[in-house]
Amino acid sequence: MKKNYLLGLLFGIAFAIIFSLIFIQLLGFAGIGVGICFGVSFGLIFGVAFKEAEKEEKSQNNHDK
Repeated sequence: MKKNYLLGLLFGIAFAIIFSLIFIQLLGFAGIGVGICFGVSFGLIFGVAFKEAEKEEKSQNNHDK
């Protein structure tokens, strides 16, 4: 379960860096804030997606037994 949050956090940090680099060229220093916001939101989305995927995998394993 903590693995899901860690993966979501890592994706969020990676996307925040990438989006900050992209938006800083378009918006100046305001691009850093926009990039961080997008990175955090993508991190949360990926964390939830990984959590749901793990739940589905566990339920399929329980049905196979």
